[in-house]
Amino acid sequence: MARAFAPWKKDRARGVRLFLASLFTGLFAIWLATNQYFLPSVVFALCALILIGFSISSLKRARIREFGKSFEQEFIERALAELEKNGFKTRANVFVYGIGDVDLVVTGQRSFVVVEIKSFRRWSSFMIFTGAREQRALAQVERQRRALRAKHGLIWLPQGKPTFFQKLFGTASGNINVVFGDERDLAKTIRKILI
Repeated sequence: MARAFAPWKKDRARGVRLFLASLFTGLFAIWLATNQYFLPSVVFALCALILIGFSISSLKRARIREFGKSFEQEFIERALAELEKNGFKTRANVFVYGIGDVDLVVTGQRSFVVVEIKSFRRWSSFMIFTGAREQRALAQVERQRRALRAKHGLIWLPQGKPTFFQKLFGTASGNINVVFGDERDLAKTIRKILI
């Protein structure tokens, strides 16, 4: 049985280790202060504060990544049902060595499409200007597309809303398209690409 892909577990473990290190560093700073070593006590107290900051950051990242994975899982199930109803062969959570997991791989008659699900509500792009978060998502899908030798890639934003200009000009970037809307909109876009 394959192990579930859980990238947030490393972040959570790192956060717990950093928290314990900050706790012991803080206790050592208190011990130094009670024994009249004030300067080293201040240094260790500052180290404890820095470590607790890194710990909070790592635990927050783990929580965000865990939410993203549960979000993906919910919409993968919806997409699988809709795409199989439309006659497409689909595979979910395909693990690619060196890349990670690909949310959906949809196979048509002659080619297939890589689909990455994101929980973004807005897609920050206008013409050639794309936001940093969106550039990372595009790069991720491009790596997945190349690793699997797929002709097209999709970024699906189930809760996303396009702006007026995105409706007018589109949000495509090379062989990668951005799909806004529910699983029916995703199936419609995939049908256009694969058939």
